[in-house]
Amino acid sequence: MLARLKHWARRRAFITRWYGIFLFPSHILRSGLYNGINEFAPCLSGNILDFGCGSKPYAELFAHADSYLGIDVEQTGHDHANSKVDHFFDGHTIPFPDAHFDGVVAFEVFEHVADLEHTIREIRRVLKPNGKLLFSIPLVFGEHEVPFDFRRLTSFGIKQMLQDGGLEHRELRRTSSNLSTSSQMLIDAIVDCRPAGTWWKIIRLPLVIGLNFLALIGNLIVPRRYDMPLGFVVLARRPNDIGSAQVKRQNDKAPK
Repeated sequence: MLARLKHWARRRAFITRWYGIFLFPSHILRSGLYNGINEFAPCLSGNILDFGCGSKPYAELFAHADSYLGIDVEQTGHDHANSKVDHFFDGHTIPFPDAHFDGVVAFEVFEHVADLEHTIREIRRVLKPNGKLLFSIPLVFGEHEVPFDFRRLTSFGIKQMLQDGGLEHRELRRTSSNLSTSSQMLIDAIVDCRPAGTWWKIIRLPLVIGLNFLALIGNLIVPRRYDMPLGFVVLARRPNDIGSAQVKRQNDKAPK
């Protein structure tokens, strides 16, 4: 019974519902991620690779895919007790041939990749022409999985990263408003604060619930700004460059 309850809690921490306001201190963060990923998930189909998959928390959103494989590295900032990794790899070369996948997903992974420029090129290599890349990356978030936490990227940095890697930016969603970001940061501070005595444990939960409601209600009545989101969910595409390459080869062979 306890194991089933833990499994339910892990699942609902990612696949969020409205009652997470009362249960999870990370509800604002997780609901923003879930909403963005859920919006774009139908854009990917066929054979999908989950890069840095961990426990594959969003795999059920891609149940329509023909296949859903996950790869990860063995040495990370977290253990693999709950991981569902199909293939471990060296973190450098994706162990699949060129143009193998119709889609690649990577959720909260790219901030942990030391050589991100190379990784984006590798993802492009294993994507088929017109294949999609769906990923999320934090902006306002504390250091985590240390020492494997290397970067934060703005929306402009994301677009530049994709352009440099030969991918085409398609859509970008911010996972929270400025008000929601501020509420989540206060919640994190409250959860991390552990003064002596039981009084703090008693008032901590009402404070967390109150801040979750503040974000929910505040976003309905206050004009929203989105220049300080917790992070981004991004949809990109590998351009169909095969046709242009064939034209170039034909032009090269044409008599001068």
